[in-house]
This record gives sequence, structure tokens and C-alpha cells, in this order.
Amino acid sequence: MKTTHRNTVILAFLLFAGSVFNASAQRADNSCPNRNWLFNIGGGYDLITTPSLGDYSKLDNGYDIRLGIDHYWRWFGLGIDADYFRNNSRHNFTFKDVTRYFDSESAIRANNNPLSRIFVGFGPNFRLPANCCTPFNVELNTRVGMASFTGANASIKGTKRLNSGAVEQHDVYSFSGYNREAALALKGQLRLSYFFNSWFGISAGAYYLHAFKLPYAQRVNPSYGNMLNLDRPQEYVRAQKDMASLGVFASLSFRICAKERMLLPPPPPVQTQTESAPAPKPEPEPKLDYVLRGKVFYANTTTPIPGAKINLQNRSNEQVQEFMAGTQGEYQFTLRADNSYSIAATAPSCLPSEQKVFEKGQYDPNITPVVEHNIYLTKVEVNEAIILKNLYYDLDQATIRADARPELERLFRYLSENPEVRVEMSSHTDSRASEQYNLRLSQRRADAVKAYLVEKGIDPKRIVSVGYGETRLLNKCKDGVECSEEEHQQNRRTEMKVIQ
Repeated sequence: MKTTHRNTVILAFLLFAGSVFNASAQRADNSCPNRNWLFNIGGGYDLITTPSLGDYSKLDNGYDIRLGIDHYWRWFGLGIDADYFRNNSRHNFTFKDVTRYFDSESAIRANNNPLSRIFVGFGPNFRLPANCCTPFNVELNTRVGMASFTGANASIKGTKRLNSGAVEQHDVYSFSGYNREAALALKGQLRLSYFFNSWFGISAGAYYLHAFKLPYAQRVNPSYGNMLNLDRPQEYVRAQKDMASLGVFASLSFRICAKERMLLPPPPPVQTQTESAPAPKPEPEPKLDYVLRGKVFYANTTTPIPGAKINLQNRSNEQVQEFMAGTQGEYQFTLRADNSYSIAATAPSCLPSEQKVFEKGQYDPNITPVVEHNIYLTKVEVNEAIILKNLYYDLDQATIRADARPELERLFRYLSENPEVRVEMSSHTDSRASEQYNLRLSQRRADAVKAYLVEKGIDPKRIVSVGYGETRLLNKCKDGVECSEEEHQQNRRTEMKVIQ
């Protein structure tokens, strides 16, 4: 009864997890092509959770070989699995007083053969993220089908030599095993996949398989119940019992992703003509939309960032949408020429990009139907300083100016999305004025940056503010050296450095 209750709890958990996957997937990005095929072939290690075959025989852990085919429509899919399992069987007896019944311990012989199971099932899948060709996928697969069972025959026999020299053979215990018996079965599995490109990848995960009401028959010779350490053995039993197992697996994955289809505009209507005069040609309707496309790269490289998160804001109606870049970092949107937009991107371990604004009426779709814009993200490395651009102060002041807030918002977003990091915020001055004055001024400016981030909700323990004054000049412009205003400006800067 305890085992049946445990198996019921596991099945209920799989159904609950499926509903959570369903609800979460509906909120995922669905801007990619809407379908793909997925093929998996692999194997795994099977752990038998059923307490016994009958009452006195057990199954050991084994292996499985698997094949799966799935078809997805964004977050939802259907699939079919075929699995082969093989587990060795063994007896669960403790023998005692053997010589009371037989000539010696060696007169007892136990015979076992392995159990082979074949499962074929069909059912729904749930996947996150919903994009069809992202590098990473997490899936919940549920299957209902039939399982076929073969083998697991088990017996114990004893031999006794009579005074006449003849040898008698006695049946002590037998389990009938299975001869291609079939039973209704359910399977649930959680699978994590990583794809090296648009086609090939590897997968790993865990599964649970449950077969219902599998018939069995066993016989115990009551004459040997004491030797088998049984108080009140049942001589013959025919019954049904569920069989369940769970395990882990790994597989090779191959997928075929659908491509977006470009819809051609409808042909212009056919104009009828009269004999007196040809009908005038209609004026082409002006285009209202243009295409914005590009890729997301690591800064100063040509390395794309697959799966980068792209934030598109319609500044005309304040609508915000989030998309995910493709496997080569690519993205594409259709924008209205009579609206204003801003676009920015983020990726793990990178500083968010600056917002790029596309103003209302900036492009005429009839002249410029396609606009190219690549986005570059700065990768944040530990103990490597990053200069924050456009972070300026008024002369001899430490007050955050309004035009510096977009840069500080980028920093705030990075710290919010990476809650485990600690940073050093440092401020630097040029060599004009005294060293002590510059140290105090730079410290006040670094403290002002920290105060801004703390007010936004960042834990103050995560930020160390340091003013270096003129001690870390980037060029030759130290005291007594004549330099241009641009060269002095190069030294007046604010930097961020991850220290943990």
C-alpha cells in the first residue's frame, strides 16, 4: 500500500508540473518560427522502485535504450517514445537449516533470468523557452501507452540422494515470469537539451515509468517454508501488481526547425478599360512600415550572442516587448514609420547596451524599407575596469546630472540582473587643482553614484565607492604638462569593476 501511495504522489507531481509548464510557456516569447521536429536516441540507467516480483523475488537496477520523436508548435508539442529496459532478477530469501532437508548447501540451486520491458507511448510535451531554435531547452514529456514484459522466470530447486542411490528433485519455489504480457503504462520525463548549432545537440534528464495491474503467479512448497524463513507461506498465489521505475538518461538530439515564410504582397487589382479611354493607373499606396534587423555581438568582436534578450519599446504608446535573438544573434522587427521606438539588449555577464532611439518619421519606408542596426554588449570580467560613458558632472560639483541618468540606469539594470556580484565604483579627475582637492572631489562623486544605486534598491554592501583623484591618469597630462581640453576630459571618468 505504501508503494502504491508513493507512485500516486509521483504521478500527481508530474501532472502538476505539466500544468506549471503550460502556464509559464504561454508567457514566453513566441516571435520565432512556430514549429520544429526533434529526434532523440540514447540510453540510461534504470532504478526499479517496485518492491518485488510477487512476494519473494526482486529486480535489480538495469539499463535502457530509447528513441523519441517530437513535434513542437512553440511551447506545446506531441511526441512518441519507444524504450527498451533490461533488469536482472534475484531471490529475496534467507535460507536456514538447509541440511535438515537436503544433503548439503550445494544441493540448493536457484535459477533466474532477466526481465525485458518494451514501452511505446504517445502524449503531449511542454517546453521552455518557447523559441524553436534556442541553444538551451527544458522539456516535460508525458506519455500514455503500453508496456510488454518478457522473462523474470525464477525458481529454487533442491536435490536429495536416497539410500538406493537415486536422486530426487524437489520444487521449493517458483515464479512464473512473463511471456509478452502487456499492461497499460504511463511515463513522464524531464529533459534538458543543449544544441551546438541549429541541428545537433545533447540531452540529459530523468524519467518515471509506471505500469498498472501486471499479473503474476508464484508457488511456495509449504514443506520448505521453515528453510525459506517463512512463518506462514502461501502455497499458490495469482494476483496483479503495479511495476514502477525511475532513472536517468542521456541522448543525442537532432532537430529540424521551420523557417519563416516571407509573404508576398497581393497582386494589384486588374483595371478594366473602356474603348473610349484607358483607365488611369492607380497610384501605389505609400508604405507605412519598415524592417529593422541586425545582430547582437560581443563588443570589439565579430562573435554573435545567441539567445540575447532584446527589449523593444514603442515610445509613442509606451508598449514594451521582449524578444530573444536567434542562434547567430540575429533579430528582425517590423516598425511603423509614424511611431517612435527604442531598442536595447542584455545577455548574461554583460553590461546592458545603450538605448538606440528610432524617431518618428526618421525613415521613409518607400525609400528605406530595411534598416540595419547591430548591437554590441560589453562582457564584464572580474577585476577589469569598464569606463561608463556619458557620466558627467558640473565643474567642481558631485551632483548627478540629468543627462547621466541613462548610463546609471544601465548599471542599475546590470546589478539587478546579477544579484551575486559586488562592484567597485571609482571616480577619477584630471591633474588640474591640487591632489588633495581632487581626491576629495572624486570621492564625493563616487559616493554620489553609490547613493543613486542604493536609492534604487541595490544593497549598499554590494558597492564599494573609491575616489582616486588624479592618481590614475590615462595619458601624459600630469601636473606641469600642457594638454588640450579633450586630453583632460579623457582622465575625468567614472569606472565600474566587478570585485566578486
